[in-house]
Amino acid sequence: MKPGEWHRYIGSHSVDLYNCLFERNVLETLFDGELTRLPGIRDGDAERPGIKLHLDIQEQKQVLRMLKRMVYDLQQNTAGREIKLKSELASLLVDYARAYERFHTEHSASDVYPNYVVSALELISDMYRDTELSVASIADKVGVTPDYLSKQFRSLTGVGAQEYIRRFRFSKATELLLGGVRVSDTCREVGFTNLAHFSREFKKVLGVSPTQYAKLNA
Repeated sequence: MKPGEWHRYIGSHSVDLYNCLFERNVLETLFDGELTRLPGIRDGDAERPGIKLHLDIQEQKQVLRMLKRMVYDLQQNTAGREIKLKSELASLLVDYARAYERFHTEHSASDVYPNYVVSALELISDMYRDTELSVASIADKVGVTPDYLSKQFRSLTGVGAQEYIRRFRFSKATELLLGGVRVSDTCREVGFTNLAHFSREFKKVLGVSPTQYAKLNA
């Protein structure tokens, strides 16, 4: 999402949105120019349009923890606050630079998201609650074959279309569980009809059951 771009969220649950804007001249002053030489931040990289970095669930959790710590520390008026915030900002930007570098190691500079892939991503975001959502139904809507769509997803995101849907749903499930939504309600909210199947698949991805996940992160 570009700075200043209008957006909206449609859903039955509240969402925390972290909109992070960085001024290069401020970063150069804070870190003596070191961070502005990193991939994704240095001249040329920062101006490239349409870059979307896909983080796995564990990486998403790590970034979320960083942002929450920064917000918490920002609200405190304690000794060393600015030093700690500077350290946390550096960690966040270094992790971003590494994700950016990994993305461009896997994809050539000429790679762009074709319109049908953008449309498919939007459909998944809008329809992940639908129990009938499938690669075939998405491919039909965007006008390509399921095999071709999955191949393009793998090329651009590192995983096939079906796996992307699966990860997207479990990413949403973790948000709901952290927000106090019951496991049974979370199961339905992310497009599963069978609670046992949902719990089994959730454990495969996260290593713990939905109930354990909610307790560990309470």
